[in-house]
Amino acid sequence: MSAGANVAAALAGLALLGGCETGPPKPHAELTVLRDKLEPGQAIRRFDLETYKAFYAPSPGGWRKMLLGFPLPGARPGVQFERPVYYLFVRFHAGPGTHRLTGRSGQEAYLIEAARTPGEKKALWLAREGVVRIEPGDLPLRLVGNLELTCTDGTRLRCSFDAVPNAEEVENFEKAYLPDEFDAFD
Repeated sequence: MSAGANVAAALAGLALLGGCETGPPKPHAELTVLRDKLEPGQAIRRFDLETYKAFYAPSPGGWRKMLLGFPLPGARPGVQFERPVYYLFVRFHAGPGTHRLTGRSGQEAYLIEAARTPGEKKALWLAREGVVRIEPGDLPLRLVGNLELTCTDGTRLRCSFDAVPNAEEVENFEKAYLPDEFDAFD
């Protein structure tokens, strides 16, 4: 067997063992939450979240909405979870490049901790400032980039994402989770 045939056979073996992915990339996001100020009963200052629930949708007027849904800290991505516990919802101008979020320019971001039991309140953090960086490339099939946000209470968020289009998922989230005073994004 020639050296070239050996290399080809080795690469084929790796692909069969899962060493190489085939097909379209999976949506994915990793989020780090850093809290400087803790409320009574909170003990965690930093937690890392990871998910495959990463979606985006176009919005009228040249905007784009992105929704990332995360399980509890420590949950493994790939393990199916019925409903995320944390959601990161971001609205920014469409297109690649760097987008500054100020909360006043229509570019907004919210971190929402969903209620886990009936009657429990959901927590909402509004980002007061931040940056979203979108890589040029695979739009409209994928939205790839990263963001850094600071919420009104000082909580800091760092996230990398690779999201896929899913307008239905984004719209369902908006109807179910955004508070009334934040409903009108369009």
